Amino acid sequence: MDQELASKLADMTGFRNLLVHGYPKIENLKVFEMVKSEVDDVREYIRQVLGKV
Repeated sequence: MDQELASKLADMTGFRNLLVHGYPKIENLKVFEMVKSEVDDVREYIRQVLGKV
């Protein structure tokens, strides 16, 4: 996986931790916006893992 994508995914880890450990404080609209904005990075991760770079 390239360094740029690895960095983006590492940032997503922090969001994941917030969801898991701070879910009572999470606003649904913010989660929805985050998922919409980051879905392409997840797709790129899958492409790279499967070797379709």
